[in-house]
Amino acid sequence: MSEDGKAPPPPADQRPTTAQKDLNELQQLQRKYRITMCDSKNFEKHAKPKLQRQTTHLRRLQNENQNLKDRLEEKQSGQPGARKGSAKKPEHRKLKEFMADEEKLEAMLRNEVKLAGQLDQQLEFLTAKVQGLLAVPQRSQKQDSDLRKKVAVLENRLETVTVKYN
Repeated sequence: MSEDGKAPPPPADQRPTTAQKDLNELQQLQRKYRITMCDSKNFEKHAKPKLQRQTTHLRRLQNENQNLKDRLEEKQSGQPGARKGSAKKPEHRKLKEFMADEEKLEAMLRNEVKLAGQLDQQLEFLTAKVQGLLAVPQRSQKQDSDLRKKVAVLENRLETVTVKYN
């Protein structure tokens, strides 16, 4: 220790290199990340049931609100169980829903027909490609047999020539 109470700086060969500094910084960041992830998981674990309770409570309140509106409308119309224009509205609403569903289904059908056409084109292309690939081995087998015959003939000639000159 020096006179001012501070430790002297380490020798140059014992000072941390930039790689060591980076490694230390990486380790610290990884530690902080793990701690943060753990905190996040704990928060999620405790918040999820509370959110579920709040959601069910909210749905209950919405149902209660709708019931109160219905009862208020019944009292204002003077007919229990009947809303204003209740004979036309549900049928009209259902008809609109059916028409919207029909449009959606028609759009889906057009899309499916389009996709089927594309798949047919791909199937034709791949079938042609497979047939082309199946024809290649037959050609190569024929070429191989021709080459084998030529090699056998040449080996035979070589053997006869070597016997003749030896």
